[in-house]
Amino acid sequence: MKQFARFLSLAVLALSCLALLFGPGVCQEPQPAGPYEGKSFDECLDEALKAIKLTRADLEFEKQYSDDPFRVHAVRELLQRPAGARDRAESLCAAVERFHPDTSRLIGLGVNETDVATAIGEEPKGAPTFPEILKSVYAKAGESLDAKRLKKAEDGFKSIPAPVQNALTDLLSLMSASLGETIESSAPLSAEEHDRLVKELPLVLEMGGLSYETAAADSLVKIIAKVSRSRLYMAATALGSAVDAACRTLKTLPQDKAWGAIAFQCDTPYGPIIVRGTGDDVHPPMERTLLLVDLGGNDTYNCQAGAARGKKSPLSVLIDLGGDDLYRASGPFAQGAGLLGIGFLVDAAGNDTYLGGSFCQGCGILGVGMLRDTAGSDRYFGDTCVQGAGAFGLGLMLDGAGNDVYNAALHSQAFGGPGGFGLLHDLAGNDLYSAGGKYLDGVRFQDRFLALSQGCGLGIKPVASGGIGLLLDSDGNDVYSADVFGQGLGYWFGLGLLVDSRGQDTYSACQYAQGMGIHGGVGLLIEGDGNDKYNSKGFAQGCGHDLAIGMVFDLKGNDAYCSSEMSQGVGSSNGIGLLADHEGHDCYASSDDRSAQGYGNARRDFGSIGILLDMSGSDSYSSARAGYGRNDSLWTKAMWGVGMDVETKKVETGGAENK
Repeated sequence: MKQFARFLSLAVLALSCLALLFGPGVCQEPQPAGPYEGKSFDECLDEALKAIKLTRADLEFEKQYSDDPFRVHAVRELLQRPAGARDRAESLCAAVERFHPDTSRLIGLGVNETDVATAIGEEPKGAPTFPEILKSVYAKAGESLDAKRLKKAEDGFKSIPAPVQNALTDLLSLMSASLGETIESSAPLSAEEHDRLVKELPLVLEMGGLSYETAAADSLVKIIAKVSRSRLYMAATALGSAVDAACRTLKTLPQDKAWGAIAFQCDTPYGPIIVRGTGDDVHPPMERTLLLVDLGGNDTYNCQAGAARGKKSPLSVLIDLGGDDLYRASGPFAQGAGLLGIGFLVDAAGNDTYLGGSFCQGCGILGVGMLRDTAGSDRYFGDTCVQGAGAFGLGLMLDGAGNDVYNAALHSQAFGGPGGFGLLHDLAGNDLYSAGGKYLDGVRFQDRFLALSQGCGLGIKPVASGGIGLLLDSDGNDVYSADVFGQGLGYWFGLGLLVDSRGQDTYSACQYAQGMGIHGGVGLLIEGDGNDKYNSKGFAQGCGHDLAIGMVFDLKGNDAYCSSEMSQGVGSSNGIGLLADHEGHDCYASSDDRSAQGYGNARRDFGSIGILLDMSGSDSYSSARAGYGRNDSLWTKAMWGVGMDVETKKVETGGAENK
C-alpha cells in the first residue's frame, strides 16, 4: 500500500509538471509590465522584502550559536551578509578559472579559503645532481646510501635522454625540499597519534555520512590540531609549481626512438623512482612510489598512482604524458591522494578510465591530493571521498576538454569536509555526474541513498565546522544526478557550491539538494546560460533549514522547476531560502502550493524567510491555482514568504525553448 501511495504521489507530480510544460495556455500572453520592470536584483530583493515588512538587515544572522577553529571565513561572511552570496561565489569561481591548471595557485586559493596561513618556501640554491638528490632523500629518512647502490642508480639515470634527465632533476630537487617540509608538518605527533590518525580518520569520514557525528571524532580533532597544516600546504604549493613546470617541459621535448626504450627504476626509503618510455606499459601493484613518470603509450596502472599516506609515503607524484590509460586502484588512497602527505597525479592526454575505491581521484585528508587530466573523454568511478574531496586538507580534481563521466557513492564530486576544501573543475564537454546509490538513508527512507556530493560542505556536528565544496563546470550540456543531500549543499556551517556556467543542464535529486542549507550551513547553486531543468522531491531549489541559507540563481534561459514540498524559495525552521531566476520564460511546478514558491514558516517564536524572484519573461506557476504565482504580480505566504514576478518583456535566450 505504501509503495502504491508513493507511486501515486510521484505520478501526480509528474502529470503536474507535464501539464505546466506542455498544456494549453501555459505560456500566457505578455501582460502590461509591472512597476518593477528594469530594476536590478538588489532593487527587486528590497521590494520583495518590503512586502513582508523586512529589510536586507533582517536576512543577517547576528549570532552563529557555536564556533570552532575550523569555521571558514566565507561562511561567517555569508551568514552575516547573505545578499552578497552570488557575488562571493562568482568571485571564487573566477579565480578558479583564472588559475586552472596552475596547481600552486589553486592550492593557495584553497588555503586562503580555509583560513590557514601559508608561505612559499625558497627553492634550493644551486643545481644539485641526481646522486645528491638521492642522498638527500635517504638522509631525510635517517638512512645512508651505500656507494655501490648509488653508482648503479646514477648509471641508470644517465641512460635516460639528457633533456628528460634535466626536467626530472629539477622536479626531484624540489620534491626533496617538499619532502622535508611534509615530514616536519607532522613531527609534533607521537607514533601512537600518527598511527591513530592514519587508521581512524578515514573511518570517521566514511561511516555512512551523517552517522559519523561521534565522540571519537572529538578526540581525533584534538590530535589533528597538532599537525602544522601551514607547513604541509607550503610544501604542496612548491611541489605544485615543480610538477607543472616538469609537465610543460616534457610535453615540449621532441621525442625520438630512444624514448621507447626507457626503463629506469631505483629504490628510496619512500618508494621507488620510476621512468618508463612510450610503450604500452603495465605498472604492477605497488604500495607506494615517490615518483613515476610514463612518457606515453596506452598504459595500465595497477598501483596506487600518485598517493601519499603517512610516514612511510609522505610524498608521491605520477606524470603520464599521453595515451588511453587505465588506472585501477588496489586499495584506498590512490590516483592523486594524500593522508598526512601530498599526492599528485597528472595525465596530459588520452581517453582514460579511473577505477577506484575510497579516498582517491583528488582527495586530501589532512593532506593534499590532486588529480589533473588535461584532455580526453574520461571516466571516473569511485566510492567515498573521491573526485575532489578535502577534509582537514585540500582535494583538487581538474579535468580539461572532453565528454566525461563521474560516478561516486558518498562525500564526492567537490566535497569539503571539516576544515577542508574540495574542488572539482571541469572545463568543457557534455558531462554526466552521478552520486549515491550505495549507502542507504535509513533515517528518512527505505529506498533512497545518501550522496552528500556535487558541491557539498559538511561538518562534524558539533565538533568541527564544514569546509568548502565547489563543483564548477565551465561549459557543456551536463546531467547531474544525486540522491539525498547534494548539488550545492551546506551542512553544519559548511559551504557547498555547484556552479555551471553554460549549457542545457539537467538536475535531479531526491531531497535536501539544489541550493540547500542545513544547520548553519550555506548552499548555493548558480546556473549561467542555458535552458535548464530542475527536479527534486522537496527541501530543495533554494531552501534554508534551521538557521541556514539555501539559494539558487539561474541567470539566463527558459527553465523548468519541478518539486513537491518545501522548495523554490523556502525558509524552514528559521532558515533563509531564495530562488532568483533572472531571465527567460520559466515554469514552476510543485505538488504542494502552500509550502513552495516563496514560503517561510514560524519556529522558535520567530520566523523563516522564503523568497522567489522571477525578473523576466512570461512564466507559469502551479500555485496560480491557489491564487498565488502569476505574471507581473507579488504574493505573500504565511508571515515571511514572498514571491515576485517582475516583468514580461520578451527575452532572447539563444537555443530552443523548453516549453
